[in-house]
Amino acid sequence: MIAAYALIVYICLIAFTNRFIFSSFTGEKFQGRFSEVTEGMRERMIQANREIENRLGSRIGGDSEPEELIEFGEIWRKRLQVIKTLDAERKKMNGHIRFIYYILVFGLIHAALELVYPLPVFEAWGVKVYPNAIGWGFVLFAGVLLVLYQMSYRKLDKALREVEVDFGETPD
Repeated sequence: MIAAYALIVYICLIAFTNRFIFSSFTGEKFQGRFSEVTEGMRERMIQANREIENRLGSRIGGDSEPEELIEFGEIWRKRLQVIKTLDAERKKMNGHIRFIYYILVFGLIHAALELVYPLPVFEAWGVKVYPNAIGWGFVLFAGVLLVLYQMSYRKLDKALREVEVDFGETPD
């Protein structure tokens, strides 16, 4: 009986942790940083484009493109790809918040079932399986997913900091 109450408390803790971790991805602070980096990158690209036009102005538009211009385009393509990848990762993580809550609801249902029906759900090979055990399985799975999502957030945050440093932004 006490295990069912412990499961309910643990589910609440996991739900709050889930909210905290995903607010890191969807919060105004991270989105603001992302927007600032994107805007700073865009402005820096426009400035760099003007500089390359001034430097190579007479050679642009001829029979063949100057080697410097091709390298310039490749460098900026890679930089833009980094930002697009970061944004895609952030958007992908936004979809995972509901999945964690569904898992926690299943765990909560099994904890409530343990309170209402404290008998084993089934017995296999001499092992009695109670609803609470199934609930703990769901919740432990949610905990593992949260750890993985936190690691993904750290990786995303590190990549954003590297981009901020590259473009002269000051990371928080």
